[in-house]
Amino acid sequence: MTTPFDYLHDLSDRLHDTPMQRKLKRLAPMPIGAVFISWPTMSEDEIRGHFRTMKQLGFTCLKGLMNCPGTPLER
Repeated sequence: MTTPFDYLHDLSDRLHDTPMQRKLKRLAPMPIGAVFISWPTMSEDEIRGHFRTMKQLGFTCLKGLMNCPGTPLER
């Protein structure tokens, strides 16, 4: 699907062509992360389900794990 403003992508690419911009384009898709926060009553299956949902939503990396008091880190 094209929009009336598609021509601006090429113009922007030409105006902002730098080594860093080229590097970022090679990394595409950019890593998009989230922090997972668990609660004490979560089972392992629920935790795995949340990770599957995060993947389906497009998150490509995990930035951190946060446990609520009472949740063992091993879980």
